[in-house]
Amino acid sequence: MIGFRRLLRGRLAINTSLALFWQLARVGSQALWLLAIARKLDAPGYGIFAGVAGLATFLGAFSGLGLGVLLLRVVAREPERFDAYWHKGLRWTLLSGAGLALAFIVASRMIDRSHADALSVVAIGLSETMLFPVVSFCSFAFNAHERLGFAAALPALTALVRLAGALAFLVLPLPSTIATYSVIHLGATLLAAVGAVAMARGVLRPRCVIETLTRRDLGDGLGYCSVWAATNALTSLDKSLVLHLAGDAVAGLYASAYRLITIFSLPVDALAMSVLPRVFRHHAEPAHRQRLILVVFLGSLAFSAMAMLLVYAAAPALPWLLGPSFVGAVSAARMLAWLLPAYALRMLGGNVLLGLDGQWLRLGIESAGIMMLCVFGGWFVPHAGLAGAARMIVTTEACLALITWGVVARRLRGAAVAAR
Repeated sequence: MIGFRRLLRGRLAINTSLALFWQLARVGSQALWLLAIARKLDAPGYGIFAGVAGLATFLGAFSGLGLGVLLLRVVAREPERFDAYWHKGLRWTLLSGAGLALAFIVASRMIDRSHADALSVVAIGLSETMLFPVVSFCSFAFNAHERLGFAAALPALTALVRLAGALAFLVLPLPSTIATYSVIHLGATLLAAVGAVAMARGVLRPRCVIETLTRRDLGDGLGYCSVWAATNALTSLDKSLVLHLAGDAVAGLYASAYRLITIFSLPVDALAMSVLPRVFRHHAEPAHRQRLILVVFLGSLAFSAMAMLLVYAAAPALPWLLGPSFVGAVSAARMLAWLLPAYALRMLGGNVLLGLDGQWLRLGIESAGIMMLCVFGGWFVPHAGLAGAARMIVTTEACLALITWGVVARRLRGAAVAAR
């Protein structure tokens, strides 16, 4: 109890509160964005957009070659190295993002020409594989300095800019097509990326220190970006998988229900974001680190239990907000309520594992999770449609949460033995 009270009064609590505030702003904006897009495109159109964007988001995790997380680790331990890692990270985020955008465009047109036209694919690819990763990199830079208010604000401000574009799409006499909105989405994301870089440069004031990318940087960064890609895959490729296995209408219902779940996962997301630099920093203090991890683990379980009840109560509002074509999303949201504790523990355990320098272990676990997602998707979705999609993601996340915390517990025991 003493440790918990100290945690509530400490900087971690302040950072978690700031992160939670901006997470609320972000997801609130995304909820209103969903309202505008769903009203204009209906469930099938939104399902296509979510499915195509899910693949682009997965590839976008490789932008920057993992240098954002590497910057977080290095600067948390050696703050004087920030300037060099800022410049090389930003440079490689843009270069690798442009290459991945091209790869996404080519792959999308080769794999499936029936769901989205070429203009939509180009706009979504540039937005998610090149521009939004710039926002994420700037967020890592703030997080490395434990400026969690700024770190969480950047994605929230991006969501607000995208919301403004979606509202313009809704109220202006524009064609109700995915291509039209995709161009607006691209312009909003470009504006957000430029603003994020300007904010980071103005607040953190990185000096011009140019370093080349070393082999060690590349190896460590690729490990981190592979982890990030696997993590993103579990929260983005599911929509693409449902789109291909069950069609655009089911994909739209599933994606809208999943959006509701993300709103209620915010406290745990904020806590997981706040705890990562602390776990990095306390690598030489295993007893202190173990107490910290225990407290956040129990807090995550408590948040998840309350959130499940709120999802059951809020689910009937979906068709009222999004339109009558989303009636089926109510039952999906209630089934996905069981996703909350599994997702919370998987995300928190994954970040703890990163802080324990176990990025390759996390990569192995979440890569196995992608395979589980595909296997469970192939098993459940064709036979049960929307209910099968919910079973697919809940089963996958539950398996990953159990595996992740088993590995974390073993790693903590090993660190405690080594410290004696």
